Amino acid sequence: MRWLRFIAVATGCFVITSHGASVPTAQSLTEDRVIDEVMVLGSVTGANDLLAELNRLAQGLVDDPSDYGGIGNNFTKATPHILHYRGSAVSTLAMVIPLLPGSADAPSTLAGRVASRLKSEVTNYLLNSAYWNWEHATTSGSPYLVPANPRVPVTWNHRFRSGPHWEKMHALWAYAHYTGDWATIGANWSFIQARYQEGEFGLGASQRAQMTSQGIGVYRNAANDFANGLIAYVRMAQRLGRTTEAAAARPYARAALGEVLNRLNVSWAACPVTVGWDNQPSTASGEWSPGYNLTPELGRWINDRARATAQSRLTEAANAGPIRRNWWAGFVGNLDKGRPPFDDEDYWGAPDLSHQLFLGRAWMLLETGSALRPVKPWHVVGGRTPEYRDMLYLRSLYALISRHAVVSWVPST
Repeated sequence: MRWLRFIAVATGCFVITSHGASVPTAQSLTEDRVIDEVMVLGSVTGANDLLAELNRLAQGLVDDPSDYGGIGNNFTKATPHILHYRGSAVSTLAMVIPLLPGSADAPSTLAGRVASRLKSEVTNYLLNSAYWNWEHATTSGSPYLVPANPRVPVTWNHRFRSGPHWEKMHALWAYAHYTGDWATIGANWSFIQARYQEGEFGLGASQRAQMTSQGIGVYRNAANDFANGLIAYVRMAQRLGRTTEAAAARPYARAALGEVLNRLNVSWAACPVTVGWDNQPSTASGEWSPGYNLTPELGRWINDRARATAQSRLTEAANAGPIRRNWWAGFVGNLDKGRPPFDDEDYWGAPDLSHQLFLGRAWMLLETGSALRPVKPWHVVGGRTPEYRDMLYLRSLYALISRHAVVSWVPST
């Protein structure tokens, strides 16, 4: 089994090196295997503390009687702030269900309680056309920022149904796959198919999306969302026996995987982004988009096809500028740049960068759990976010546990 670790060289820089088995043969993994196979965690060793932390966070979430307007929102100040996006939050929580006590179909167990919480998210938001339309383009998110704090206008600059659109498609698959509730997906297939058909399929600039609010911008790596969402749609169609629809979507999923590779060779210090309604090209510091909403499937794909590029860019980030040797320490609140990291963490943009880099090391480079433990990203400590609602942290925690586990890849259906 290949394993990786940091070594300190004479210059004091961090370098990533591989040891043990050889690096996989280039292009040994086909697009169709990425589409059709899902990661399964077997025995987990040396991670009892991490599993206990995961259970504690999940317990805190289901025990909290406040809805906060849904798990996708974070009320930390006098106005609501988005902690993470609802589709990604559902996907993240769905992934951890197999590691929780009990089963998804046993409502009294922790796994069952998390599954029940996710079903309400799916029913109220992810199967609600008004919510999909709001995340496309509107001037007010007020209906989705209740009941707790004063409502505030939210402006979405999404001319194209790209990032948030496909993010929700992936969440629907993740919910069904990890809870076993395929009945809900089947009963709403016409709705899901319509959302697929109205999605943005073009490559290039249209697969980038931006949200602006209160002067803070959050860029989404829509290339990752595009691939995740199309893979999810193919899997759902196949699971429901809709083979014609699955076959029609598969070429788009393959093309999206190519777009993921095209967006990989970027620097955290000058990450290509687009701004405004027409997605005009720009760059941003403090964002490593290839790690945004990274899934095990995309990490596996990059490891096979472009591992050297990922290693180069991740090593660069570990040694560059103000984040060198401290890249895991809550950097940075997206576009609210130029401040100490603690100042940013109560804003719209959660400290994505640390998690983007961490997921890259865990799932693109497959570093060992012992190598990753010292650089596990911090919680959102600057704000008053309940730690069990920190979905960025939860996904990184899951990724760390996965690197302590025996991993297998099995058909998704």
